[in-house]
Amino acid sequence: MVTDLLVCAIVIAAAVLYSRRGFAMSVMSILQWFLSLTIGLLLCDELVRLLRFIGIGKLLTAHFSKLLKDDSLLTVVQFIPQVFNGWLSGSSEVITETHAQDVTTAVLACFAYLVILIVSRVLCHRFVLLFHRHETEGLVSFVDMLAGIVCGTCLGIFYVFVFFLILLLVIACFPGSLGQLIYDSLSNAFFSGDLFKNNPLMGLIHNLFI
Repeated sequence: MVTDLLVCAIVIAAAVLYSRRGFAMSVMSILQWFLSLTIGLLLCDELVRLLRFIGIGKLLTAHFSKLLKDDSLLTVVQFIPQVFNGWLSGSSEVITETHAQDVTTAVLACFAYLVILIVSRVLCHRFVLLFHRHETEGLVSFVDMLAGIVCGTCLGIFYVFVFFLILLLVIACFPGSLGQLIYDSLSNAFFSGDLFKNNPLMGLIHNLFI
């Protein structure tokens, strides 16, 4: 219930914000998010390699290996959030050291993509500021506001997907039983659970490595 209310708040806030900005600014914002997504796809692999080179990968693998030992009685499905199941190599039901490396790869990929996405978006922000909403009245202003609401609603849903991706990274770093509890509470939400379990950003990142 809390997750559903939070998702509604994000979408409504975005719709209101972009209704005030108007259609032109809303379209520019969508275009720069699209550009940021593309840049993320192009550079994500390189950033993951850099993170592994400076030792972040080893630290994460050691962290997940420790969690594996602490929860050695759990199965793979119980230990690893279901969203990450498609990242695992092999079909073993028993937790192995390889699974720690698989989860590390998933977490590094999601983290790298988020960093590139956010940095690219910030760098594009000043470009959007070059476009200003012209002062209009009557029907034109009303249509402009409605178009802004539609664009803002779409962007609000996108922000929800980004938020869920960040939540997933947090969940992955919790011990298996606690992480699964948080995952279940989010995935069982009334309507936001489907958004959480079917995040298209996860599909994009997954295709880079699998």
